[in-house]
Amino acid sequence: MVNANTISKYVLEELKKGNVDKNTAISIVKQINEKDDVAIIGMACKNGNFNDYEEFWNIQSQKKTNVGRAPKKRINLIQDSYRSRFGTLLQDKGSYLPDIEMFDPEFFNFSKEEAVFVHPGLRKCLEVVYRALEDAGYLGERLKDNKMGMFLGNNFIMDAIFSYADLCMRSGQVKDGFQTLLYNWTSGLATRIANFFDMKGPSYAIDGSCASSTIAIHNAFQALQNNECTTAVAGGMLFDLGLPMKRKSKLNWAFFHDDNIIARIFDNNCGGAYMAEGVAFLVLKPLSKAVEDGDRIHGIISSCTLNNNGANGDYVTTSSEDIQKSVTESIKYARVNAENINFLLTEGYPQKLVEGFELQGIIDGFRSFTTKKQFCALGSIAPNIGYMQSCIGTFNTIYATMALKKKKIPPLYHFIQPTDTVNFCNSPLYPNDILTDWVTEDGKERCAGVNSYGFGGINLFLVIKEAKEQQKKTAEREENLFVLTAKSKYSFQETLKKYSTFLKESDADLTSICGNAAARRIIHKEYRLAVVARTKEELILKLEQFSYKSDEERQVYYSENQISESAKNKRARLQDIQDETLEVLGKNFVAGRNYKFAQLYETNGLQFVKLPEYVLDQKEYWCKQLSKRQMLKQLFQNKMEERNNVKQEQING
Repeated sequence: MVNANTISKYVLEELKKGNVDKNTAISIVKQINEKDDVAIIGMACKNGNFNDYEEFWNIQSQKKTNVGRAPKKRINLIQDSYRSRFGTLLQDKGSYLPDIEMFDPEFFNFSKEEAVFVHPGLRKCLEVVYRALEDAGYLGERLKDNKMGMFLGNNFIMDAIFSYADLCMRSGQVKDGFQTLLYNWTSGLATRIANFFDMKGPSYAIDGSCASSTIAIHNAFQALQNNECTTAVAGGMLFDLGLPMKRKSKLNWAFFHDDNIIARIFDNNCGGAYMAEGVAFLVLKPLSKAVEDGDRIHGIISSCTLNNNGANGDYVTTSSEDIQKSVTESIKYARVNAENINFLLTEGYPQKLVEGFELQGIIDGFRSFTTKKQFCALGSIAPNIGYMQSCIGTFNTIYATMALKKKKIPPLYHFIQPTDTVNFCNSPLYPNDILTDWVTEDGKERCAGVNSYGFGGINLFLVIKEAKEQQKKTAEREENLFVLTAKSKYSFQETLKKYSTFLKESDADLTSICGNAAARRIIHKEYRLAVVARTKEELILKLEQFSYKSDEERQVYYSENQISESAKNKRARLQDIQDETLEVLGKNFVAGRNYKFAQLYETNGLQFVKLPEYVLDQKEYWCKQLSKRQMLKQLFQNKMEERNNVKQEQING
């Protein structure tokens, strides 16, 4: 691939030869080397009591908390396997994923037998990546022949200490140890996701300790800038089977304490931190292409810098000097006025010394551009939901983006007295403890910052800008084809209910709704519905009167299809629409044909509409400890199966 430097050198050589005039050469070189901002077109996150970014925003902005006792159900899942090693597990406080055992294996192309041994972190990553792509309208046909990258941050030491693969091996249920390991392979966290969504760009997992997911965003940002991929999914996860255990130690670490502390960030009594699990992902795309394609844009990442302390500081602390460099470089690269960055999220590590280093570095970075004081509000998610380590950068990015979207500066939870490690009164920063309107002067853009660091000296700083509202509209069709598909009867019924409510409440036009549902969602083979409608009211009426059978007179078509195991995971071949009527398309579609529905909207300028979420058909899949009697029975069955296989091979041979 020819890069910008090569083209720039060629243009300059042509200028020397006199084949191009000076002004034209300067203009070409400038355009080639000018980097495009990156749009956030999809977001999804999951932690404790929230499953999406709106619920996340409400918890933070309304000073609520997700910190609580580990659910007994969660304790019971791992109690039997770890009792012999650690004794009775207690209900430690923190912020936990409550449904780690729940999964819809068939939706993600796993058998029910396989699902039991699949790493719970991979399960939740698959779900949240799906939600992020669903939120972006980047499923179905938009995933065909794509060059999408997958960048995932994780803390792999968690699996080294408390491993789901180890739990499976101890359970007595494992028939094939190597196969079980494959379902828990660390690199598989990214590549299995890329496989399911047919992503063709770079795909890998990253461990940069607490900065892992921020590094994932940085690498995705760079990959998009360098045309290594056309879209990217970036984010992170933190999943720890050992979280519910009591954590006490004589070490002076923020996470080892009794359960009665209150976490306070930027406070003179910072208290300590509760651990938190979570999963969060962004869907990213070059800004110019997102605008051209009519994508909904949540926010804009203008820069993301990365450096390392080197020999400055020790392994577990950070360096103010190198944080300053990261902040300064990022603001310069973003080409924004530093005084327009009015909200800033930091790492949120509640230990005075480390927090002081971070704050001083940020303050010095801002002072490189301005002497103005107390214009940037400080925020943190740690007091509300705990310290999220490897996925905190993505949660912070979503939080900052939501503040820009809502035009609100959210409050700090539990904040009382400012820390004495820095002088806030004489700095650009101030701790904000109440929800306030984000008011700007005319012509000034709203900007936010995210600072991140990790063990060993990694430093990153992101600048995020407010996205302008898109004014484009879809040209409406006189007649539309609405399609809804699902993997299971339950998913079909529950998703249909959501659409019935959505159609009554949404102000989106029918063409945009039908276009996004047909061309920007995964099309399943098992349950299919197609309805021809001219108005939204007509579609609502037909869905309300739908009785799970075709009604050709009313142009409603439905089928339930038994799909063989070999055909379930086969990629569908899409046919051109050609000149067929919507009635014919609907009939053929429910009969099993697959179409390039996007062709119906090529001249309409189809704009994004956020549709109801697909309802997953989740059930419990967990490798539970077998009793001694069950283990002996399982061992006997395995031996008999091996003996029968040997006999069959001898007969075949």
